[in-house]
Amino acid sequence: MTDQHLKTSGTHRFIQSPLGALFETGIFERIKSQGLYMEVASARVGVAALAARGDVRDFLLYLGGDLQLDSQLRDRIYQFLVRYEHIKRQHDTLVQTT
Repeated sequence: MTDQHLKTSGTHRFIQSPLGALFETGIFERIKSQGLYMEVASARVGVAALAARGDVRDFLLYLGGDLQLDSQLRDRIYQFLVRYEHIKRQHDTLVQTT
């Protein structure tokens, strides 16, 4: 009869090691949480940009931002919205062709 047993994965061994214990500290948890917050915030901005369709006022409303902005900042937001829409179209085209 052959010797059959399960092998412990490298990931599991690492997590159980003293070095892996660092990943269970409060500091690491805060870093992970901050990264998740930034990811969600970025996704929210992207959705707002698509929904606004180039309209700065709508974009700010979707995000709950201040509508009383100076013209220079409004112009920068508008430029962002136009660029984002262009990049999104390029991405969608690439995805459809592959």
